[in-house]
Amino acid sequence: MRRCLPCFILWLLMLTLLSRYALAATLQVAPVTLDLQSGQRASAVYLTNSGKAAIHAQIRVYEWTQQNGKDVLTTTDEVVSSPAMTSLAPGQQQLVRIIVMEPGIREQEQSYRLVIDELPDAAARAANPNGVHFLLRYSIPVFIAGNQNTPVSRDALNCEQAETPGTIRCFNAGNSHIRLSHLQALTASGQVVGSVKGLAGYVLPGQTALVTLKQASHHTLSALRAFLNDDHHASQIPLRPLATRAPALATAHAVSPG
Repeated sequence: MRRCLPCFILWLLMLTLLSRYALAATLQVAPVTLDLQSGQRASAVYLTNSGKAAIHAQIRVYEWTQQNGKDVLTTTDEVVSSPAMTSLAPGQQQLVRIIVMEPGIREQEQSYRLVIDELPDAAARAANPNGVHFLLRYSIPVFIAGNQNTPVSRDALNCEQAETPGTIRCFNAGNSHIRLSHLQALTASGQVVGSVKGLAGYVLPGQTALVTLKQASHHTLSALRAFLNDDHHASQIPLRPLATRAPALATAHAVSPG
C-alpha cells in the first residue's frame, strides 16, 4: 500500500494541475458528415463556440483517397470552404459554406475530408504560459454522390485476412462508400476473436482499406460481422484466405499507387 501512495499523490497532483490550467475544448461542429447529391453546388456546416473565450479556426477541404490500404489527404481546389478562416465570440455560431466549384454528374461517388482546426490563441497563451492548451481538430467526411450510386450491398465488399495479424483488408467494388461499424472477426466455429467498437473505418468506392482489430488475432478468420452504413442489422461478410484472393482484390493491389 505504501508503494502505491507516491503514485497516487503524483496522479492527484497532475489531475489538480490539469483541472486548474487546462483550457476546455469549446469548439463544436455540426453535422459530422456531409452527403451532397450529384450536381449539388453547396452544403453547410455550423461552428459554435460554447465557451467563455473567443475561438479562432481554420477550415480546409482535402481530396480523400485510399492508397495501400491507408487514408491519403491531398490538397484540392475542386471543393472549398467559405470562409477559410473564422473567429467566434463566446456563444457565437458561424455558418461555413462548402462549395463545389464545378458541380457535374460523375458515375462514381467523390470523397473529400473537411478539416477544421482550432488555432492557438496568443492572448490566452501569454496570460497563462504554463497552462495546458488543448486544440481541437475535426475531420469530417464529405461525399458527393455519383449518378451510378446504388444501395450499399455486402456483395460489393470483398475482404480477406491480411498478412499482418489482426488486420483485415477490404476492397469496395461498388460506386459509393461503405462505413463499417461495430465490427467483429469470427472463426469458422463462430467464435469472436477480434473486434472494433463503434466506427471501424470507411472503404471508399473502387479502393482498398485496412481495418485493424483491437485484439491482435493469430487465428484463422472465416467471416466479419459488421453494420454497413445506416443498416440496423449486422451483415456477415465471408473472409477469403490469402491463397484464394478474390479477383477484385488482386486487381486492386495490382493497380494500387505507391
